[in-house]
Amino acid sequence: MTFNNQDAGSLPRLSPFEKSRPFFPFHSFRQYPFLVPLLFLVFSAHIALNYVYTHADERHYTDAALTMQQTGDYLTPYTADGEQRFKKPILTYWLVTLSYHFFGVSHFSSRLPFWIGGALLIYLTGSMAFYVFKDRWISFCAMIVLLVNPLVFMSASRSIPDMPLAIFMTVSAYGFLGLLLEEKPPAKYYWMAYCGAALGFETKGLPAAVFASFSIAFLLFNPWRRKTFRSLVHVPSMLAGAALALSWYATMYALHGEFLLEQFFGDQVGRRVTGSSLQMLTNLVQFVLVFLLYFLPWLVPLFGGLRKGLQPGRFSLDPSASAASLFMLSWIVLSMVMSVFLSTFFDRYFLLVLPLASVLIAYWFSTLSADRQYRYLLPFSLLYAVLVILFLSIGSYHVVNGALQVPEAFMGSLVVLVLVVSMVMLFRKLRPLLSLMLLYLSLLPAASVALSPVVLPEVGYETKAALDTFGIRSERIGFLGEPDVGARIRTALGRDRVVQPLSDKEREGNAGFDCIIFEERYAGKLSLEGYTVRELSFFWKTIDPFELIRALHWNRVEEQKRKRAVKYFVAWKKE
Repeated sequence: MTFNNQDAGSLPRLSPFEKSRPFFPFHSFRQYPFLVPLLFLVFSAHIALNYVYTHADERHYTDAALTMQQTGDYLTPYTADGEQRFKKPILTYWLVTLSYHFFGVSHFSSRLPFWIGGALLIYLTGSMAFYVFKDRWISFCAMIVLLVNPLVFMSASRSIPDMPLAIFMTVSAYGFLGLLLEEKPPAKYYWMAYCGAALGFETKGLPAAVFASFSIAFLLFNPWRRKTFRSLVHVPSMLAGAALALSWYATMYALHGEFLLEQFFGDQVGRRVTGSSLQMLTNLVQFVLVFLLYFLPWLVPLFGGLRKGLQPGRFSLDPSASAASLFMLSWIVLSMVMSVFLSTFFDRYFLLVLPLASVLIAYWFSTLSADRQYRYLLPFSLLYAVLVILFLSIGSYHVVNGALQVPEAFMGSLVVLVLVVSMVMLFRKLRPLLSLMLLYLSLLPAASVALSPVVLPEVGYETKAALDTFGIRSERIGFLGEPDVGARIRTALGRDRVVQPLSDKEREGNAGFDCIIFEERYAGKLSLEGYTVRELSFFWKTIDPFELIRALHWNRVEEQKRKRAVKYFVAWKKE
């Protein structure tokens, strides 16, 4: 999975762009493979590793991982209520708890594996593109196409299975491509194909099995580069893959029996599949719209290039690359078909095939002339620049009002520098693809500069600071409020304190808790006699952008936050 000529099977062919080098950023291919993933990590760190942006499903994995740390049971995932949860396989829980083990329990450590996974996915995409097309420009372009897709950043900022699944299935697809293209495939491609799919199965379940089965069928029956069944057999990797895929399920079935199957298949099939024709049609339309939206900067020039300027002869594909392209296209079609039958469509499911789609789009984009590439990239680069300037303008209000902390102010200064350099490169027609990438990446820290004073400090860390201030040392704390808020508080307090949700019965008499954290609307449902009550934290559950702009203009952010805020309180017994 490295960028080298041995993987490609021959010396890479230089594209016309590389020969003239108006767009290609470096003179040596080996200089840039890690640049794009590294830039992604640098520019996305502040938002991705803080709870500026959260997803409701993260609590399932952070709560279960914390319980594993507290109980020492690393095989059975539990909810915050103490119920067993077998709706998803174990691997994502292990990623979070492994990060907790090495870096401590925190918001940073809960996000760390997925943030690094985003960079790894970008690198894998470039490596796969280079392997298929033997072209350095297409490889570099594929990494940028993937990086500027908003779904990559969103998935790298969520502690849920989407990013690990995409990584493992990209490895698997890479391996199947190796089995498809090589006459005598090296053993590594078998290991990648089968073990990648097995790890995907341990991450998300049945979707990985569907794509792996389809890949085997494609290799056996495609008319372009058909493989024999015997050529796909590699006993060591297949046995290892089966062990990886099934060992946890077998263990859990032995311990919990039918309950495992009921929860797993109920989530994977029962609740997920629809029989409504209207829902299927709606899902199909949503899939197409999501595809067009997420790849808009690249599809606009391609649609224009179909009319004039598209020159397929410049990169005539050999039969091997044609078969590989059809394999990747078939994965996208399979993803669309599977999405059609979902009871609820989620755009994040598209991440699984995003790397393969990026490789294909990078190839098609590379067939455009350099002038047309610049002409089509320019409007989107200017759009990103305008958004960056807008975010920095909001940040300047924070500076004037003294609301911006030193890290955000420093980050804003770097964004200004990157913005200036990118615009100079863009208008002098020096590597506009690189300018587009830098301007898009600048959006992330610029947004952080604009939003951090509004959404931070985060409710979990405010709670921790308040408990320390009030001198509350209770190891068991009752909680009554939104589940995702409870998960944030648990992560901030760490493994030494158990924050337990209160059931309806437990509210009567407060279930013997000396300390309770509760949302304001539940105050009347608790018996607080003999307790000291203090306001703990308040935050915006939703942000009206127009209200935010007005509040910034009149320097009333805190006042507006308190007006629209969801308030949390802490009550503890008087001594």
